[in-house]
Amino acid sequence: MERSGYGRDGIYRSLRPRPAFPTDPSLSMVSFLFRNARSYPEKPALFDADTQQTLTFRQFESTVSKFSHALLQLGIKKNDVVLIYAPNSIQFPLCFFGVIAAGAITTTVNLGSFIAKINFKMARQEWPKAMGSLVVTTHRDSSQCTTMETATA
Repeated sequence: MERSGYGRDGIYRSLRPRPAFPTDPSLSMVSFLFRNARSYPEKPALFDADTQQTLTFRQFESTVSKFSHALLQLGIKKNDVVLIYAPNSIQFPLCFFGVIAAGAITTTVNLGSFIAKINFKMARQEWPKAMGSLVVTTHRDSSQCTTMETATA
């Protein structure tokens, strides 16, 4: 056995055994995530180190469900792309998994991206459908998204 994870080909591989992944085709990412939530409803699921805010598994699952239903009410359909333009926060995973729970595809944009360029492309309808049919952002960033349809988390 090698002492480090680097093979002779220069590629790093974990020295730990490969994890066993679920093989059930009906198991979604969201159901996998919350499979034990009812066993530990009051245990912390998310913790925001900046704000000290904590969400329990019950709160996490409930909020993801509410957000996914809100997306469906907005007309988001399976395989639509929803762009998240938001900083790292406790709301980010809520949005991310809410989009997935709705059957849509999540994509993200670096906050350092030039929002003016994105707005310009959307205004001229040059925004590729693959980049998002809806933009989710925080209230402090939504004013920058002047030509985008936004849902503030």
